[in-house]
Amino acid sequence: MPEETPSNDSSSINATINAVAGLAQAIPVYQDALQPAAKEIGKSLEVAAKVVGIALAPLKGMVWGYEKIEGFITESVGKRLKNTNAENIITPAANIVGPAIEALKFSGEDINLRELYANLIANAMDKATSLNVHPAFVEIIKTISGDEALVMKYFSDNHSTPEPIIEVRLQLNDIVDTSFITPSRNYNIIGKKINLPAERIELVSSYLDNLCRLGLLEIPAGLSRSLKGAYDEVEEEHSPQKKELEDTWPEKSVTYTRKMITVTNFGQMFINSVVRTKE
Repeated sequence: MPEETPSNDSSSINATINAVAGLAQAIPVYQDALQPAAKEIGKSLEVAAKVVGIALAPLKGMVWGYEKIEGFITESVGKRLKNTNAENIITPAANIVGPAIEALKFSGEDINLRELYANLIANAMDKATSLNVHPAFVEIIKTISGDEALVMKYFSDNHSTPEPIIEVRLQLNDIVDTSFITPSRNYNIIGKKINLPAERIELVSSYLDNLCRLGLLEIPAGLSRSLKGAYDEVEEEHSPQKKELEDTWPEKSVTYTRKMITVTNFGQMFINSVVRTKE
């Protein structure tokens, strides 16, 4: 891959070198010591600029232009509206489709996110579903990752059943410890169920925090699944980590607080209008 250097690299490097040289002139006693340092700074900045240029180069092809966006919308939205009566296909609200098209410039390369935009636009163009497409949905898609889109797809497929999660605590044996450690507030096995790579499974707890922050999911205080065996799988999955914690902190014990996470009413609207593929 050819090396690309931003056009203002030389001026930035020269400005830094000149600033250091000016300092040396102002304080002559340190001039001999500072000149080598200025040269080293210049070399470091030049190398860094080249590396940054190379790292950013692939983004040029990842930012979609309007023609690519138009082609994607025509094909993907067209498929979703193929069974919709022509008289029910309407011009979508500008405050929905406009931001969606703009956002596709930067997220079109992520298949999980661009599918959400296609569903959003298709539902906004169907008279029967357009009223359920909230303008905030575009901003929500912009603030979630492709993995979080998969998590919402999981809840879409299992929307009627709250997902069991556990809060993991470390506290002194036989003592009510008010300064307990919480290694995980919402340990779950959703990442395993949706086949995320191992290095990203542990991020799902943070994904759930974000989806709750956005109002799509909620963890009702003091509530848990009552079905017998509902927590067996998640607690069994955590057992290796439990043993590691107990080995590390022999004076403490690991306890579980059973909780659950479920879809909000607003989250169900989001699932219906954005997550589920319109047919």
